[in-house]
Amino acid sequence: MTRRHALPLLDTLLAVLRAEQQALVSGTADELPALADSKAQALDQLNHALRVASPDERRALTQAAASAQRLNDTNAALVAIRMGANRARLETLLSLTGQAGGTALYGVRGELPAYAAAARASASA
Repeated sequence: MTRRHALPLLDTLLAVLRAEQQALVSGTADELPALADSKAQALDQLNHALRVASPDERRALTQAAASAQRLNDTNAALVAIRMGANRARLETLLSLTGQAGGTALYGVRGELPAYAAAARASASA
């Protein structure tokens, strides 16, 4: 596949990343699953194009893909912001229901921290 044929794939990826960013900014999260599928498909196609490209074509495509990387990094930052906001909301909700510790109720491996396990044990006694 030549660079000339792979550039439309890169354009497709950039369009999907821009649509993803718009959905993240506007709060239309319902669009995100379909966009994630489209992004994965575009990345798979570009991956294949890079494998069959000549070294010079691969180098040119890699340089052109830098803008896609920056856009994807920005989108990841937007997701992190949204997750942080959701985590804060959950923490507030749980603290209002008397469950201190909010999001810290479960550890990274799904286990209960000692203070949460002790609180649950005393509450059920």
